[in-house]
Amino acid sequence: MNETNKRKFPSWPQFGEEEKAALMDVYDQNRLAFSNAKDWQTKGTARISLEEEFARFHDCKFGIAVTSGTAALMVALRAVGVEKGDEVIVQSYMCIADTEAIIQAGAVPVFCDIDPANCGLNLESVEACITAKTKAIIAIHFGGYMIDMDRLSAIAEKHNVKIVEDASLATGSVWNGRKVGSSSLITIFSFGTDKLLTVGEGGIVITNDAALADKCQSLRNSGNYARIDDSLAENRALAEFTDIEQIGWNFRMPEAPAALGLVGLHKLPLQIQKRHENGRYLDQKLSAIEGLQPLVCSESQTLQSQGLYIFKINEKLFGCDKESFIKRMNAEGIPALYGYHNPIYKYSVFRKENAYKHIFHKYAEAACSQCVWFSHSILLGSKDDMDAIAAAARKIKCEIGGCK
Repeated sequence: MNETNKRKFPSWPQFGEEEKAALMDVYDQNRLAFSNAKDWQTKGTARISLEEEFARFHDCKFGIAVTSGTAALMVALRAVGVEKGDEVIVQSYMCIADTEAIIQAGAVPVFCDIDPANCGLNLESVEACITAKTKAIIAIHFGGYMIDMDRLSAIAEKHNVKIVEDASLATGSVWNGRKVGSSSLITIFSFGTDKLLTVGEGGIVITNDAALADKCQSLRNSGNYARIDDSLAENRALAEFTDIEQIGWNFRMPEAPAALGLVGLHKLPLQIQKRHENGRYLDQKLSAIEGLQPLVCSESQTLQSQGLYIFKINEKLFGCDKESFIKRMNAEGIPALYGYHNPIYKYSVFRKENAYKHIFHKYAEAACSQCVWFSHSILLGSKDDMDAIAAAARKIKCEIGGCK
């Protein structure tokens, strides 16, 4: 076994003594669970702090923590007015969660193609998908490679369509001096196990719109009105549910994951900076190998938090297909990932529906056969680790006769 095979890349999650202490604090203060929704609302100090600090980190006023990224999407879609029968546009190369949230909200997912440069929304495809029934567009910054929200917003405004921004893989990213989500109507993040900020399972909605924040607060709290009169605070029978304005869900984040999130949030800035620097360094290294091409991090994106690192393999130029390449990289001790095998419209649950049977998206199909992923934790390694990745790729190319 050579030195490359022995290399240990950073793992994820990276929980340690600080996280343990935060959880013990929740336990010692008897905040693991609350006897009623009012106590959760007023005594959930870790959750309240996480909401405030995470929103402030993204230059937003309001944060609404929930139980998962999917829950955050469901709350955000309902909050912007998505109802039964509405259409919501979403890209076809993505995680199933966005589509599940659309369906759970009673709406109809309409799939558009992706931009081959960054695996985000293809804006021409988006506009072609808009109909009189379109209520919203989910804008995913896939892998943390941000899309041009100014251009997308112009399209949405032209057609009177709302945008829900999904920044689950772009936490803390910056575009032209603006933090992701800071200029949008509403933005969601996932705190799942594989995300940049993880609490095990969780999510959050952020916004600068006070009325929209109130609506999200109510939706994640079983439809209970967010602001309870202080005069009722001591009377549990009255304070539990003052009024139900809408049907919501119990998506209330408990204290234990919120405490983990607070610790992770304080570590996040340095982690993001390291991922960005290693990502751009790896871009240079892999671009120098014929047949490998990293996704494009726009010059306008000055900070890429790198929820995934993604590059494409050109089978003809490199000399082998994606599956063979990944197997060879893994054999060299490099934890390359396959990513999605198919665009989402090819999943069995959609293929049985006539509306999805004949969809073909050129760029989404190509991404499935060309895009190789690295977990974001790989970019927490050293420059030597990045060199090892490039060296393994170059070695494979030479072994198949592709070196010049």
